[in-house]
Amino acid sequence: MRPLAHESTESGPPPPPEPKTLVQGDPAKAAYEIRWPNVVRIEHVLQPLLKGDWPSLPPLDLDAANTPQIAELAPILEGKPDVTQVDRIELERLAREFRTQRIIFETARDVFDQMKTAWRGSREVLLAQLIRIVEQFIRSDRIRITPPLFYQDGLRRRLIITLSMSRVIQHVLDAVRQENSERLEPVFDRDHPIRSTGGVGGSIAIREKVAYNRAGRGRSAAPQEPG
Repeated sequence: MRPLAHESTESGPPPPPEPKTLVQGDPAKAAYEIRWPNVVRIEHVLQPLLKGDWPSLPPLDLDAANTPQIAELAPILEGKPDVTQVDRIELERLAREFRTQRIIFETARDVFDQMKTAWRGSREVLLAQLIRIVEQFIRSDRIRITPPLFYQDGLRRRLIITLSMSRVIQHVLDAVRQENSERLEPVFDRDHPIRSTGGVGGSIAIREKVAYNRAGRGRSAAPQEPG
């Protein structure tokens, strides 16, 4: 019978243990350390997503003459307030009182109060998305303002939108729809979320040793041992 590669045909004392090598990080090469996230799995997460369906929404028409705060400042011409003659100083005073960013947050808050019972996600996610949608609508071309002066002038346009916020809210609600959006979310190891080459801590490995039998018919490689 032919001997197996790892068998010996001679009797005698057992061979010496295989030599072992210590594997660990070299402090002198710390600048070359490599780090990577220790991801244990990837999860598919369904998250409620708000979208503004602007193309299917008719434009919102706003009239400066029907805005009480503006009409009160306008001179009367033929029995009607002439809003084009409102002093710009008065308009700037109103603009300081009604700032756009504050109105956006207040509008999102009011929309949230009307949507929170049907919302399936967290409060923070809903508010963040509502603020984004209100900003998109206010800066879109879906708002038409008369007279044209109040549409073309940035200060006047912002004032009319700000002072007509109740109508803006209702218009946004008519355009908002809720969908589920799937996203991929990595799950990191709880104890070691980050791995690095510098974190190799003194593992022991057996060097590969090739042994030929006396007939030179085979060889064996010693397996590595985990540290």
